[in-house]
Amino acid sequence: NALNGSDLMINITNDNDIDTEAPILTSFQIDDNTLSSGEHASITFNAVDDNDIGGLSATFKSVDDTGNMFFIEFSETPTLNSDGSYTLLSSPISDNAYAGDYTFYYSLSNLGIRIWDEYDNDTYYNRSSNTDALESAINNSEMTINVTNVNEIDTTAPVLTSFQIDN
Repeated sequence: NALNGSDLMINITNDNDIDTEAPILTSFQIDDNTLSSGEHASITFNAVDDNDIGGLSATFKSVDDTGNMFFIEFSETPTLNSDGSYTLLSSPISDNAYAGDYTFYYSLSNLGIRIWDEYDNDTYYNRSSNTDALESAINNSEMTINVTNVNEIDTTAPVLTSFQIDN
């Protein structure tokens, strides 16, 4: 007994309005621009959407004198504060973190600040797209995080000393 094409169709009806709009970022700030290893970077932002904010991601990058790149990344579901703003923490600053300035980072593979709602409607803010909206949201806020680290950092890549494939 083979199935024909009409047996494989499912008809879904939904009388609700479907949200297809991404949240609008209205403010964005780094809460403390000077951090040490072991601490969390924190950002606070405001956004407007018909539904709950699902998350926000942003990356800050630093490059040492030899070209090694170091990142502070935010990418989680934020905490809703009592005043309607949101707060998001980074992972702890590594004991091996480069000491220096980490600046807002975007590239072809990292498109800047991404914000999305609970239905994954998203948009990006960077200095190439949504430029006016980004400038309005950051409102001349400092977009640099300075990391101090008294630890000596390891920037030497591991060396492969042997490799074997067994039958």
